[in-house]
Amino acid sequence: MTSDIPTVTQLTPFGPTDSTGQPMFAVNPGIPAEDALAQVSLLLGYAHATAYEIADSDATYDKAFARAGLPLLTKAKALVDACV
Repeated sequence: MTSDIPTVTQLTPFGPTDSTGQPMFAVNPGIPAEDALAQVSLLLGYAHATAYEIADSDATYDKAFARAGLPLLTKAKALVDACV
């Protein structure tokens, strides 16, 4: 059985761009997919912990803290996208 899922990452730019439109960040090509997906697991765990703490707290947080998990999710998505 042949799988269409690559075993290594592809170049995948993500995140904010500079004034010329060039992405500031990218997943490098050739990283073993298993390693990339292990990082996804960590990033999603961090994002989950951040969201849980915000939701479970009695304190009122500003928007900056509430958005703290977004870069983690952006990186996780880029890693997954680079693997498929």
